Amino acid sequence: RVAALARGGASFFVCNNALTGFATQVAERPPHTRVAAGTIHDDLATHLVDGAMLVPAGVYALNAAQEARFTYVQATIG
Repeated sequence: RVAALARGGASFFVCNNALTGFATQVAERPPHTRVAAGTIHDDLATHLVDGAMLVPAGVYALNAAQEARFTYVQATIG
């Protein structure tokens, strides 16, 4: 589905701050893999979905999109 959205013109941005936090949690979660958080981060960053862009801060990317007159809508299915 992500590939189809990308072919249709959708853009995907991944927050580097969140990716770093996630990699740190994975590295610290038992059983400890003895793999450094930086290594996990780099592996995840290398294997993002095709067309995704790693941005320093997702909040900044969202703000920049809103300044360019895009609208942010969050839909939660519960």
